Amino acid sequence: MTVSQKGESQPDLPVITRARQSRIKQVQEMKLSGFRPGEIAAKLGISRRQVDRDLKDGKVLSRLAAQEFDQDNFLGESIRFWTQIRWKSMRDSELCQEENARIGHRRNAMAAHEKLVKELQDCGLLAKVPQRLLLGADLPFEDPEVRQAYLDFLILAREKGEKNLGL
Repeated sequence: MTVSQKGESQPDLPVITRARQSRIKQVQEMKLSGFRPGEIAAKLGISRRQVDRDLKDGKVLSRLAAQEFDQDNFLGESIRFWTQIRWKSMRDSELCQEENARIGHRRNAMAAHEKLVKELQDCGLLAKVPQRLLLGADLPFEDPEVRQAYLDFLILAREKGEKNLGL
């Protein structure tokens, strides 16, 4: 056993070759698919004890991989990906001659934008719904009380996630 920096003990893991890592992954997938260890051993031509060792070492490898996962880098790549999809879709829509294709590209851009916003909301970078709405002069309500009630309604609808407000 080795002791990590946090004081937790971790089992010693020997150097594992790529071939064994590949087999460990295969053993884990077969186990998750419902195969019993004896069936896995017979199918892969290894001993039952080796299947047990592979499953045990597979858990440790999975735990180590999870600890090394860089969430910030993953988030940055995800944001970059959705931004590029949105940008390329808008560019393609501008280059299209056919109206239906243009609409399709704009829908793709809108879907990419929605996924980007959701990603930012899920990680807490975009958490607040705008509280201030600018109402144009073309708003059909003249009564200040009705306008305020309408504004309150719009704020509530946005907070609840309503996308189509009929405007």
